[in-house]
Amino acid sequence: MIGPGEPIVIDAGLTGRVDWEVEVAVVVGTPLRHASPAQALAAVAGYTVANDVSARDLQFADGQWTRGKSLDTFCPLGPVIVTPDELGDPQALRLWTAAGVVELAANAVHAWSLAAPAPGARVGIIGAGAIGLACLQVALSGKAACIEVADRAESRRSIAGRLGADAAVAELTGEYDVIFDAVGAATHERSLALLRPGGVAVWLGLADPVAGFDAAALVRGEKRVLGSFAYTDADFATAAELVGG
Repeated sequence: MIGPGEPIVIDAGLTGRVDWEVEVAVVVGTPLRHASPAQALAAVAGYTVANDVSARDLQFADGQWTRGKSLDTFCPLGPVIVTPDELGDPQALRLWTAAGVVELAANAVHAWSLAAPAPGARVGIIGAGAIGLACLQVALSGKAACIEVADRAESRRSIAGRLGADAAVAELTGEYDVIFDAVGAATHERSLALLRPGGVAVWLGLADPVAGFDAAALVRGEKRVLGSFAYTDADFATAAELVGG
């Protein structure tokens, strides 16, 4: 652990892929062992902010996160501790970092560069969560002719509309040149069905081992599926410029 503002030292001999997450850190003020939930909460002295830095290449190589999150300087904390009576319900907090916003955008930039839509493309986005909305922002800067976003939640559709989607609907219809699937395995088959012949579906993030889609339709329509996971340094730089405006 290090203090706020201290440098995070990345050992290039150990890792080449480092990222970060904002977290609430619980400060325990009393020694505990075999504590009940009530005893554990009573022992909390306060809460602070943590930068959960991770060496993702080590994490994925090990199959778990202990080593990837345990390198020297990988947990900046602070600068203050807030007591439980001041904070209220820690589960109700909303956290964000400027770097975290850029990271989301970098994932979307990477997905966009993989698909490489031509100017004037009809683009569909499945899912209006954080990644889906980031894809929308990147698509708006990419000269697509039409960008439509689908999500079951009306609140998310409303956000997509305010951000500039041409349509924000519960379900996409028609044919698209490119589909960005930001939901996962549950919508992969649907993403392929929505493609025009020759179209491209980009699946972002993790997927189930068995995709469960119609491979015959994929071949007959000469469609393509691209997996998009993480981002490159160039993607991050592009995202930083996009977010910085």
